[in-house]
Amino acid sequence: MHALHARLPLTPSMMTAALQALPTVAVDADIAPRDASNDADTRRGASLADLSSLLLPTEPVRPETCVLDVAQAFLDPRHAGLLSLPVVAPDGRPLGMISRYELMRVFLQPYGRELYGRRPIAVLMDRAPLVLPLATSIDEAARAIAVHVKSPITDDFILVDGNGYAGSGLVLDVLHAVENRLAERSGELERAYARLKASRSQLVQSE
Repeated sequence: MHALHARLPLTPSMMTAALQALPTVAVDADIAPRDASNDADTRRGASLADLSSLLLPTEPVRPETCVLDVAQAFLDPRHAGLLSLPVVAPDGRPLGMISRYELMRVFLQPYGRELYGRRPIAVLMDRAPLVLPLATSIDEAARAIAVHVKSPITDDFILVDGNGYAGSGLVLDVLHAVENRLAERSGELERAYARLKASRSQLVQSE
């Protein structure tokens, strides 16, 4: 699991410039739950076709869960690399996301813990999170993140499939995948240029 997002080689604004031609993604999240599993090493791979390779089987919280219990859930070692937790209805519909940043903001206010600690997390969650289907390509996901996610990055995103909530995805994983893909393309261009230069040299020598 990644440490909290400390280093971002690409920012959403950088991706906006690099991926302007890519389409945005429309999502229907009104679907039911499923189980998921994932390999962290695969998530870091350079050649990723879609978001299924970046899936994290994050256990969601229910909208009625109290704020203090959600804060405790963030202390679970399994959630160490997550910026936010999905809030999902019993039927599997994603309802929102709650971020570490938002909880810290509330708890740092005078009497914040006393005023909000026993209230349901639904009162604090982001009701318009980024929700993407597993079949979304990495480039489409990067474009959606560039449009939806603001700086500083405080949230990740929800993943769904035909059966409903599937898990969550890290913005940092998508940024790494885009960075690796851009590096691959740059390498291909450099190799093509080298071949062209060598071919031109041979042509000149043969004249």
